[in-house]
Amino acid sequence: TIGNLTSNASGDTLYFLQSANNGTASPNIMMTSINNINPVVVGSVPCAQTNLKQFKYFNGNFYYLKGDDLMMISNGSPSIVDNNASNYCFSVNSSGTVYIAHYSNGYFPITGTNYTGNSANQYHYLLDIDFSESENRMYLWRDESGGYIAYFDINSNGETMLFDPDGAYQYSTSNGEQVVRYHDGFIYFNQGKSLFSVQNDGSNSRIISSSNDEYNITGIVIVD
Repeated sequence: TIGNLTSNASGDTLYFLQSANNGTASPNIMMTSINNINPVVVGSVPCAQTNLKQFKYFNGNFYYLKGDDLMMISNGSPSIVDNNASNYCFSVNSSGTVYIAHYSNGYFPITGTNYTGNSANQYHYLLDIDFSESENRMYLWRDESGGYIAYFDINSNGETMLFDPDGAYQYSTSNGEQVVRYHDGFIYFNQGKSLFSVQNDGSNSRIISSSNDEYNITGIVIVD
């Protein structure tokens, strides 16, 4: 099983997880370069791949969600970052601040922001978030008839919808199979096996490609 693609900030070094036994084994952390596709093992995650909600790389450290526990691996040493009972997804900024979306009393607040959840959509899970430092926005992948894409403006404390799937596309609610990424004015996200993009003002939504096998997208890397 291969999945959970992530990268360094520039996108030229890629990391992903690989395990045997249909994901029931603990996965190796694989590293490769876009200039030399020759993956090597650089570590492992002490958790069955099927139990992982997310796996991401930020600033030299690996982060992963095992059930409700957000863990960090730094220099091969694992530690608990947060063990809130209902963590769903996370993002990390360049200074190492961790933002976590979790379930609380019918809403999905994000720690480190004033976001408490859109009251009209309070029961729709946040399954991935990505923080844009240049805009001071948090981009959201919400399970609402598919991947409903929005952003929360931290300056104005307002939420804006960018893409409403309205149940028209195949999507997945399995662990780790929802991705939203911001880059240079565009938001990239998936609906199951298909990769989409939309501009940060909600215009020009496009489908970029779809996979030709049975596997859903589990990671997106944008290369400068």
